[in-house]
Amino acid sequence: MTRAEQAAVRLTQIKQLAEQHGNALRSSFGLLLEGALVGPAADRLLSDLADRHRDVRAGFYAAFDAAERLAAQTQGGPPHVGEPYIPGPPRGGRRTSTDVRSGSPDGLHRLGVELGRAGREWEDAGGALVRILDGLGLDTGPGHGIRRAGGWVARQQQDVHRRRDELLKADRDAAVQAAVQSAMGVVRGLAAGLGQDGDGKGPWETALRKTWHDYTQRYLAGVWDGTKDLGLYTLASNASTAPFYMMVDWDSWEQRGPIGQAKGLAQGAQHPVEFGKALINWDLWKKDPLRAYGTMVPSIVIGAVTMGTGSGSAAGSRLAAALSKAKVTERIDALRKAGPGAHGVQRHLDPTDDDLKRRLGTPKYNDDGSPKLKNGFVVTKDKIDPMTGTTKDGVTGKLHKVGPYATKFNDPKTFQNVEGVLRMRALKSGDYVQKVPIEELLGKNGHKHFTGYFIDPNSPGNYLPINFKGGAIKAIFKKDANGNLYPYTMYPDPAPGVHP
Repeated sequence: MTRAEQAAVRLTQIKQLAEQHGNALRSSFGLLLEGALVGPAADRLLSDLADRHRDVRAGFYAAFDAAERLAAQTQGGPPHVGEPYIPGPPRGGRRTSTDVRSGSPDGLHRLGVELGRAGREWEDAGGALVRILDGLGLDTGPGHGIRRAGGWVARQQQDVHRRRDELLKADRDAAVQAAVQSAMGVVRGLAAGLGQDGDGKGPWETALRKTWHDYTQRYLAGVWDGTKDLGLYTLASNASTAPFYMMVDWDSWEQRGPIGQAKGLAQGAQHPVEFGKALINWDLWKKDPLRAYGTMVPSIVIGAVTMGTGSGSAAGSRLAAALSKAKVTERIDALRKAGPGAHGVQRHLDPTDDDLKRRLGTPKYNDDGSPKLKNGFVVTKDKIDPMTGTTKDGVTGKLHKVGPYATKFNDPKTFQNVEGVLRMRALKSGDYVQKVPIEELLGKNGHKHFTGYFIDPNSPGNYLPINFKGGAIKAIFKKDANGNLYPYTMYPDPAPGVHP
């Protein structure tokens, strides 16, 4: 096959590569325009990303034009392949602000994740383009340029996450300052109001009533929240009252007494970060700083008496919640790398909705323009593995394959719990392929814990949501080199015949 004939074949591949990956910054642009970050920093980032997008767009077009010119030398001219379409970056910029740290912590986290993903996607696409152009004997500059743009975008993830951390710290500092100011306002208001002379009417009385309401209904309520637990702690710890407390409410005594304190100390030692976060109720500081201020002193007393465990207090509850979340995260991280080829988390928990749709690939069409179908589903190609962000399979290293569905668990805790149940079943039965009805594992509303899509056969540009009612969860287990059973994969599977 001549170089020109090879170029004719590669022309379609270059177009597909351009259309699949050229607009990788789409989600990042959307997050910036929605206010994930605002101010001069956002304007600079948006402008720089737009420049990289234009560079990548030009690189793909240049590669396509070069391959098309070479393919034109074949007998009969170049194949009828239209130029790839890559939309331009969003026009205009954000309103300039002097507050460079304004924005949304959650939005900044998602923006950082998207920048990392988009950067890796361009690096991989640029590498693939370099190989195509090199194989045709053409200039590989466009591919290298795309790869460099991807590297720059990926490096912005660190700066965005730094800004997120600064914003969180600023929020906490502002909450404390607001709480102190509110408390001082109460004191000043009471002093001013009680020191007034008059007939009991007028603006000063209105101000006094407002201040008195804040003092009794918010500040004292907070003091009571903290003092109530301090009183219960005293009952649980006092030798004369503890036996009565035990008989009246064993669970409460166990939580606040020596048993709860010992557990709190052990948990605090094992999870110091979560322990520290739980000591201060930041949600209450943001919602009602005056009430939070009222809880502060009793909480400090409890912390001092219990050596920081805060057993039975609101801090203790928050610590338990934080520890539970931390344990789920640790378990999910362990499942992510549980054994050779493990990919359940990477493909059926981590992906976004857009990742699921990209995993389904692009439709294939018949000569008459109708979509190719198999068993009623659209036949596709160029399926993107969420593990790699490309068509390369993260497990096999070959071309990624997937059925007509792309599905995932909605939350880590459900994934962890289901995996534990199915692993125990596999160990007891010796059957390392488990398929159990969703309702049996999670109850009649268990189908709400999952998300999935398939391509609309009547309109291949649309993605339809999967109905998981009556479906099952399938898990495949394997043994590692030490003979330990681990989850190779696990995913929700809709009931046969429900779709398309």
